[in-house]
Amino acid sequence: MSPKGIGLHEKKFTANWWEHTFLRTTNSFTKAAVFEDCLPKKETGAMRANILDIIRTQCKLRTTLYGFRVYVEGTQLTAKELNKIYEPPPRTTESITSWAQKTIGAKKFGIIINRGENLNNELAKRMAYKISPLLKKQGPRFWVLILLF
Repeated sequence: MSPKGIGLHEKKFTANWWEHTFLRTTNSFTKAAVFEDCLPKKETGAMRANILDIIRTQCKLRTTLYGFRVYVEGTQLTAKELNKIYEPPPRTTESITSWAQKTIGAKKFGIIINRGENLNNELAKRMAYKISPLLKKQGPRFWVLILLF
């Protein structure tokens, strides 16, 4: 049974899909690949909310813990420049896009956060559920880290 609130898109995350689609396409993790439309919109919305919670926490704590980095127009912001990102942190009622527009403006930006599984339990559970068939097949041969960008 799936954890509460996790949408079932089972055709994409079954043991068969991991083995015959994911592992073959990525040549057993040696080649990058993009899998489009793997998750329903409701679930990606929930994941965006989880990520926004992480960003909000990082801003409130004013920390670069877990590799929190912000790039604007391809340049990483300095500690002093991050103060403009920290204030104001995203509100619970706004999207990442609207917060970034208000904070950064119309410039291209990127936010990178390492080890996201340590920063939001709901996101960690959601991802663990999705990859559990892969872990059963592959065994504990590798660490699973969530890198958000």
